[in-house]
Amino acid sequence: MPAVNGPALGGVTYSEARKIIHGLVKKGRVVGMDIVEITPKKDLNGITAITACRFFVNLIGMAVRAGYFKK
Repeated sequence: MPAVNGPALGGVTYSEARKIIHGLVKKGRVVGMDIVEITPKKDLNGITAITACRFFVNLIGMAVRAGYFKK
């Protein structure tokens, strides 16, 4: 993501991160998630914030599909 203090080449792509989230939910109960190091001044057009939100939405969607919220 572009709005970080220490960008690194060869990091995890969006698709890879999404697959990791989905795999973790399938493997066991995920109880939380944290996104760190977003620098708003460097976030052109909110790309980093939008991407971070999409990761949370993916986690919530997978948790619903996995039956986390059934009584």
